[in-house]
Amino acid sequence: MNWNNLHEATAENEKPTPGWLFKEICQDAHQFPQDVPDVAEHLMRCVACDSSNVSMKACLVVRHLADEVPGFRLYMQRCPEALGILQDISAPPPLAITASLERVEQKVAREAAARALQS
Repeated sequence: MNWNNLHEATAENEKPTPGWLFKEICQDAHQFPQDVPDVAEHLMRCVACDSSNVSMKACLVVRHLADEVPGFRLYMQRCPEALGILQDISAPPPLAITASLERVEQKVAREAAARALQS
């Protein structure tokens, strides 16, 4: 697994993660299935962190891996704590008016977490 790609995809900056990087991470996860547990743990730590940018980026990586890597999807389905975190993040804002005040990063993270849960 190329950990540099994973760290770049979840970097704490405002730079969007390019699509080719998601593809590279998914290819690595296919090639190195033994690293899936460590990748999942790293990503869930990022998802649960205080930085909205890092959380959003990690949710997007989880979504891509869940969509494209069956081994990752199966591993995540056996992790109730990780699914609970994704469930919490994917929950819509409690009031309709707060949806209009929701930050873009939070909305993208919520939508990516919901998509990952559907995979």
